[in-house]
Amino acid sequence: MKEKREIRYEARGTRPNLLFLTNCQERNIDWFKPIYQWFNETLVIVFTTSKHQALTSLAKLNLTFFNQIIQFFDFGISRIHIAEIDFANSQEIPATIKEEIQAEFPYGQGSIQFVSVSSRNYLVEEDDNGELRASKLTTIRKDTTGKEVSFEIAEESEGTQRLLDFIPLLIGLARNKVFVIDEIERSLHTLLTRKFFDLILNHKLFRSAQSQLIASTHEVNLLDIKKLFRKDEIWFVERTPTGESLLYSLANAEVDNLNIINGYLKGRFGAIPFIKDIKDLGWENKLSINSFILCASGAFIPTSR
Repeated sequence: MKEKREIRYEARGTRPNLLFLTNCQERNIDWFKPIYQWFNETLVIVFTTSKHQALTSLAKLNLTFFNQIIQFFDFGISRIHIAEIDFANSQEIPATIKEEIQAEFPYGQGSIQFVSVSSRNYLVEEDDNGELRASKLTTIRKDTTGKEVSFEIAEESEGTQRLLDFIPLLIGLARNKVFVIDEIERSLHTLLTRKFFDLILNHKLFRSAQSQLIASTHEVNLLDIKKLFRKDEIWFVERTPTGESLLYSLANAEVDNLNIINGYLKGRFGAIPFIKDIKDLGWENKLSINSFILCASGAFIPTSR
């Protein structure tokens, strides 16, 4: 009874701009610690623009796993490589940033720092002599003669970078994490996206883990209830006339003998955009559009038609 009164007191005293769970954590209320820890330690949200800052550090610890995944998805990469950087003399990291790191680095504590410079991510750590050293992740490909050529991660395609950022996700799914990914198919080939789910759902590495992956997608080829998902694992999101999002499952639909992809694209399940006829734009002979003509010299000349 006393604890309930304390919780009501904390609820009334929580500031409007502060989450109740955060307030309970700051006030050391034990009742809600497991919930707070789940959000803080178990749940991971991956946005379309998310980049994993600790990728180099994770690759150092799991280099074999990284190479197995990158070769499994056949990106033409021979291997992932950790390139060591001469922190003191390298010009890749600006002198002002290096001076700031050297001044603030927690020496003697086994700490690491992550630094981003011009789309390149560096791992900075202390060596056995108390000096700072840096490293970065690179990819190794082979040219037509079989010679190895090193590429910066930023030089790889968006799809390759996206997959590299998903490798920590695979590690987390094997360790009871919950991931929510927005538009999981972004920059990935349709077959690769499907194979990614096939790997997670069917490989023994993930079967015993108490993990979960929730992903939003526009990839219709994932609508497969025979070889990939159960019906209750597929949900649609329909926007209502008032702008709200309505979620409903495929679980109770009679679709066992139906081509779900064709049915979905024809609007049988909703959750598709209804685009008007082009003629409804009313542009015929009424609209003057500024456009550009590309000349042989490479100059752009504005025109009107």
